[in-house]
Amino acid sequence: MKKVLITISVIFLLGLIIIVPVLTPIILLSNILTDDEETNMQLFCSGTGDYNKSMIDEKFNSYLDEDGNRVNPVGALSDKQNLFYKHAKKFNIDAVLMMAIALHETGNGTSNAVVNYNNPAGLMSGSKLMKFATLDKGIEAQGRTLHNRMIRDGKKTIIELSKVYAPIGAANDPNNLNKFWVENVSNFVMALGGVKNCDVLGAVGEVIMIGSGEYVIPTVDGFRVTSHFQSRYSPITGALEFHNGTDLACSKASPIVAFTDGKVKYVEDKISRWTTTLGNYIIVEHGKGVTTWYGHLEPGTSKVMVGQSVKAGQQIAGCGTTGYSTGYHLHFSVRIDKQYIDPYPYLTGSKAFSDLTD
Repeated sequence: MKKVLITISVIFLLGLIIIVPVLTPIILLSNILTDDEETNMQLFCSGTGDYNKSMIDEKFNSYLDEDGNRVNPVGALSDKQNLFYKHAKKFNIDAVLMMAIALHETGNGTSNAVVNYNNPAGLMSGSKLMKFATLDKGIEAQGRTLHNRMIRDGKKTIIELSKVYAPIGAANDPNNLNKFWVENVSNFVMALGGVKNCDVLGAVGEVIMIGSGEYVIPTVDGFRVTSHFQSRYSPITGALEFHNGTDLACSKASPIVAFTDGKVKYVEDKISRWTTTLGNYIIVEHGKGVTTWYGHLEPGTSKVMVGQSVKAGQQIAGCGTTGYSTGYHLHFSVRIDKQYIDPYPYLTGSKAFSDLTD
C-alpha cells in the first residue's frame, strides 16, 4: 500500500540547487559550513479554510499553444481537479493532498497506471495494479483508500501516511524510491498552494519514530527539504563543496526543536561575527559520539544553555538565516565523532540513532 503524511501547521519556502555526484561524506569541523539555499516563502497550509484554486488551475488546466494544439500539463489528470474536489468532500479528505499524491504516483499524469488503468494513486489488489472503468472511479477509490488510512486508521499526516502508503524497503519498491515519497508529495502540496486542512500537516513536534528512542522533525513549519547531503555548488561562493547536512525550510523565528533526547554541548547566539559559516548554531550530544547540529539560527532565540538536558521536541531556538545563508532555513547535521553522516534516513524514520550506538 501507499499513502501520505507530513508535519505541521505552516510551512514555507523553496530553494534552487545544482546537484553534482556525491563525494565522500567525511568532513571535519573546520569545513562544516558552506550551505544554504535561496528561499521563496510560500504557505504550505493555506490557513484560509479554502484551497488556492488559482494555483491549482494553473497546474491542472489545459491550454492551446501558439500553433493551436491542446497542451495537457499534467497528462491524463489535466482539467480533472473538480473530480478531486468532489471525492475529497465525499470522503472528508483534503483535495490538495489527493492531487499531490496523484501527481507523484503518476509522474504528473503520464504513467501507464493512470493512462491505461484510470488508477491515479498506485492502488494495488495483491500484486496487481487495480483497473477502473473511468478516472472518476479511480479518483473515488483513491479518496476511499485515503479515508480508510487517515480517518479510520488514524494515519493523519503525510509522514504517518507514508509508512503505510510508501514504506521504505517495500518489496514492490526495488529501486528504493519510496524514501522520496514524503518530500515529493510535500513539493506538490506547495506547488498547489497548500492544503486546506492544516491538521494534515500534523502538530508541532511531530514524532516520526518511537522505539529505542523518540525522534521529532526539528522544524515545526513542516518537513520540506531544500538541500540534501551531497556535493553541490555553493549558492554563496559558487565553488564546488560537499554539503554536510540536510536543509529544512522554516519561517523567521519559528521554533526549532531537538530531534531527540540529549544534552546541549554548544550554543552560539550572536548578532554578527559568528565563529563559523553556520552563523548561530547549537550542538546537542546523544551519547557514544553522536551529535546533532542546528545551524543558521535567529539571533536572540536560543532557549537552552550548555550542559542542559533536552527532550525530543523541546524548543531550542528559532529559525534564522545567519552565517552563510541566502534565506530562512535550518541546516541540520548529524555527526558520529568527527564524521558527518546523511541525516535524511533519520529524518524519515528509516534509521534510528540506536543503529549507530548499539
